[in-house]
Amino acid sequence: MICKPILLITGPTASGKTEIALEVAQSLQAAEVLSVDSRQFYRHMDIGTAKPSPGELALCKHHFIDIANPDEQINAGEFGRRARGIIVELWRRNIVPILVGGSALYWKSVIDGLYGAADNATGGIYREIASKIGLGGNDALYQKLGELDPISQFRINKNDTQRLMRALEVALQGGKTLSEEWRESRGKSWDCLPIMIWLDRERTSLYQRIDMRVDAMIKGGLVEEVDALMGMGYDASTYSMGSMGYEELLQYRAGQYSLERAVDEIKKNSRHFAKRQTTWFRKDRRLRRLDVDQWGVDGCKERILLQFGENLGECFYS
Repeated sequence: MICKPILLITGPTASGKTEIALEVAQSLQAAEVLSVDSRQFYRHMDIGTAKPSPGELALCKHHFIDIANPDEQINAGEFGRRARGIIVELWRRNIVPILVGGSALYWKSVIDGLYGAADNATGGIYREIASKIGLGGNDALYQKLGELDPISQFRINKNDTQRLMRALEVALQGGKTLSEEWRESRGKSWDCLPIMIWLDRERTSLYQRIDMRVDAMIKGGLVEEVDALMGMGYDASTYSMGSMGYEELLQYRAGQYSLERAVDEIKKNSRHFAKRQTTWFRKDRRLRRLDVDQWGVDGCKERILLQFGENLGECFYS
């Protein structure tokens, strides 16, 4: 198999991944971006997912932007298989694949091969789990996971709703549990050279950026975007509408929140999400942390390119 480096640029929400990744891509000249932000897969969801602007998309070819409707689920396993196919084709054409995004489970699926046959959860199962959240909350789901897959339950924080639901999706299908899939997947990692960059910021700075971005999203028409999605028939039962920014504004439109309260909830939930992302990143020692506040955009770009150049000489064909 052809083996060349793969560049990952990840980090918590609002850390500045898109800007720096595009700077790197343009410096490399022959590079294409694969989005590993699981929310940017969905059409009609642009503002709340902070998709690259049309101008940014024109700077470099992007993959996995606007590839599904909001009621379609693309899980990590499916993404990993599709992304690997694109990456191999890019390697053959001497194009550098750059994974960009903060969805750790998705980029791990690409780099480490964390997927299996039971990874295609149905929308019906998802809706069943989502409805139980409304009835019993995460505690009930956590208890159910303990009955079906105690090993995964031990590994997952009961407040990590996304991973909790993912493990239950697999377990409820009656095949292999997620813990069994992960154990079997250890031998599926590539013999590639992953250059893995974690862009980070000091917590106060990051939280300020999150708050400013949420305010900009509201000013830029996020409420109207949610209204348009509702007009298309998408609601709280739709998989992607459970994302931050959309879920809270659906509650606003349902009369559960004032707009001010909804905005505050988006900011709070975004900060909590950034904290969970950081916990993921700290566990992976392959990630090189770069403080964007310390080095700036240009400094981070230079350090990424330097590491890329150093690793390039170690690439091989096998």
